[in-house]
Amino acid sequence: MKWKNLWYKFKKNQNKIGRCISIFLTVLLVIAVGAAVIHIRKTDIANAANTTEVEKESPIEENKDRDYGEPGLKIVAQNDAMILYADTTNGEIAVEEKANGKIWYSNPQDRDTDEIAPLKSRLNSQLNITCLTIPDPTETRSTLKYAEITADSANGSVALGGLDYELITDGIKFIYSFPNQGIRIPVRYLLTEDGFAAEIIMNEVEELWMDRYVLLNIDFLPFFGAGGLEDEGYLFVPDGSGALIHFNNGKQRFMQYSSPVYGTDYVTSSTSAPANTEQIALPVFGLKCNENAFLAVITSGDALGQITALPSRKLSSYNQVYSRAIYRTYSKRAGDDKIAIQNKNISVAQYTEPMLDGVYRVDFYMLDGEDANYSGMASRYRSLLLEDGMLGESELAEKPYFMVNLYGAVSIEKYVMGIKKQVVTALTGYEDVTEIVRTLKENGIENIIINYIGAMDGGLDAEPMNYFDVESALGSRQDFEKMKDYLEQEGVILFIESDPVNLHEDGNGYEVNRDASVSFYDSYSFQYQYSLNLNRALEQTRWSLLKPSLLPKITGEFFESAVRSGLTNYSVASIGSTLYSDYNQDTPIYRQDSLSIWQEVLSEAAGIFDYVMVEGGNAYTFPYVDVIRNVSFEFSDYDITDESIPFYQMVLRGNIAMGAPSFNLEADYHYYYLKALETGCNLSYTWIAGDVISLVDTEYNDLVSTSFDYWIDTAIQEYQDSIDLMNLIAGKQITEHRKLAEEVFETTYEGNIRVYVNYSDDTYRYGEISIEPRSFAYAQ
Repeated sequence: MKWKNLWYKFKKNQNKIGRCISIFLTVLLVIAVGAAVIHIRKTDIANAANTTEVEKESPIEENKDRDYGEPGLKIVAQNDAMILYADTTNGEIAVEEKANGKIWYSNPQDRDTDEIAPLKSRLNSQLNITCLTIPDPTETRSTLKYAEITADSANGSVALGGLDYELITDGIKFIYSFPNQGIRIPVRYLLTEDGFAAEIIMNEVEELWMDRYVLLNIDFLPFFGAGGLEDEGYLFVPDGSGALIHFNNGKQRFMQYSSPVYGTDYVTSSTSAPANTEQIALPVFGLKCNENAFLAVITSGDALGQITALPSRKLSSYNQVYSRAIYRTYSKRAGDDKIAIQNKNISVAQYTEPMLDGVYRVDFYMLDGEDANYSGMASRYRSLLLEDGMLGESELAEKPYFMVNLYGAVSIEKYVMGIKKQVVTALTGYEDVTEIVRTLKENGIENIIINYIGAMDGGLDAEPMNYFDVESALGSRQDFEKMKDYLEQEGVILFIESDPVNLHEDGNGYEVNRDASVSFYDSYSFQYQYSLNLNRALEQTRWSLLKPSLLPKITGEFFESAVRSGLTNYSVASIGSTLYSDYNQDTPIYRQDSLSIWQEVLSEAAGIFDYVMVEGGNAYTFPYVDVIRNVSFEFSDYDITDESIPFYQMVLRGNIAMGAPSFNLEADYHYYYLKALETGCNLSYTWIAGDVISLVDTEYNDLVSTSFDYWIDTAIQEYQDSIDLMNLIAGKQITEHRKLAEEVFETTYEGNIRVYVNYSDDTYRYGEISIEPRSFAYAQ
């Protein structure tokens, strides 16, 4: 009976059992075939590994038993002012000031007691490097990516026997070899007359394993002079006009300060709105620790520098400020950034060649006594610029000027006979300029500088300007000449502004698709205006940047035409504050190369025109310009910074005429008026004579607050209130600046002229001086 039941069940489920057996046999067959494929694949990988075994071994041999000699700092060079010490066992250096015995160390001397640093041994480092890893197609992983990795010289070089040295004239040369990355980096330390220089010898850097690692950047002397938990002082960074980060400020939860010298490389633009921050215009940084201070100046490779600062408890017990040298940069392809190689997805990235053929150099200058503060740093930097011929002395800095930006013509979309088209529209015509000046003069305003924007053929954002001609919407050529003659008779200094770097459309022999700089992968590097509410790029406003290599050509053509037309002054819109690369794969130009081109153009302009004006004013413009408009008054107000200082103005005051940001373009115009008085900048406005309503809902919407009729009474009152002070400090340098109380500052000029500015809502008394709320006072 039992067997019958079993047979019955078998017959009942025969089809199901057959299907299971069939599936089972199929699975066995798949497994067998898969095993064979895997065996073959493993054999291929093993063969590939065998053929590249030598390549996978580091080209730099580790030698952890290397004998470096006796540890400790030893004298390697000295002069009348300084002694340079070096420890050849670990790369550490120190500099002693003979006059006072102060010793500055590359690494904290009490670092063994640090209880905050996650890896204490990193405090022994003089270099931190960042590399890009290159995916290896012979690896077995299915997805391989480019990635950034970091290494420090203490753990990645010295601890692996990778340090070597050579004594040289006036100093010492160290060579750091990083076996795990196959990279060698030589550095030099040299005594100078009143400090020392630290150099990364970029043209001797070796990348011996470029199929695995390429070098991106180098943090240089990250702990030099660092102040500890018990020290008092601050870090100085040149953010905007200048900023201080106080020692031990308790802001370790915030992002560290890090910003590129001369601002962002605009060729790497984004469709997302950039942060509204100030840029670095000066290649300097500094530190005050107790009774001593130093100023550091990036004197070579400045356009490839980046400045970093962080207070204690952020990464260690120390307050640090230092620079990073950018060796190369890279970009991952946007969108689908992977390609298939040997059945694996490998991320795609493109990187540049080394971007600096020479040295990256930082000069350190020691300050003590009354000079050991940011005022002393500014004075020292100013002296250095003058000594090196890198700061001009313009006669326009000898008087106070009332500075006005006037917008001539813009192109606005309008309906013409029912068809929507771009129409050049006059905002401030040639006769309007005459009337504005006449009004200013009648109200006692003397010494006027006018920067006329969009005054040439096509108006603002027209075709590339390689010639000068008047814009008919503003008046005839005769009207232009009549205006020019009147301004000359009245002693008004007129600048006609041209913008040689921004390409808005084809024309005059230049084509956007051919002559624009490109980003990685030869993609267009569009520039944008941005939507304030959506924080996104406005596609209809986009434009391009001219190839840096073409700048001498287009400006040379314009200069020739301008001279023939009788123009005596030149205002260049952008190159004072905009520095960028061209990543064209065939003929790339990097930022340091662009800097040299910019200076070549400015030098030619200075030799042709009576006066030259720029906007923003990066340090590379200082030898050539007479006027810098829109000078930064502020810092970016990052959470980690503590206060703004007028370091920029302290360097330039008395040598170059500086124009404040236009008061009427700021939310609190009176605050900016007071800032101009605190920092010694000229009063500044931006105006149009026409109806501002026509600009609403256009790309020039930011000019709706520029009506001359609306602002003239305010401007006259401000001028009358401040002209006595401005005459008193005309042409004088700032010798000291300090904070007296919260929102109250004192600026001292040559001759002991002291200006007090009170931004608070309460009266402030300082001795016999009483400063009313949101007002100023001065004394001799």
